[in-house]
Amino acid sequence: MSEPIYEGEIVRVIFEENLTDGNYIDFYARSNRTVAYFDIYELEQTICSNSQIIDNPEMQYILLHDVSRPSDTFDLRYQESL
Repeated sequence: MSEPIYEGEIVRVIFEENLTDGNYIDFYARSNRTVAYFDIYELEQTICSNSQIIDNPEMQYILLHDVSRPSDTFDLRYQESL
């Protein structure tokens, strides 16, 4: 469990192995009564995926695509939907 993550904040995640296209990032997400999602970025680069809408506590399984090179580090940016 982590501390709360607020709109626009970024969480840097380092995995044990390199990930590339076709790999999944999975995590348990809860929302504070808002409708939200995560954008997934290669380390300080371009977006390579995003989560489904999070409106209830649930597991998120995010399929990576458009990853330019194998990497173990990704940035997850929290966004609230309007």
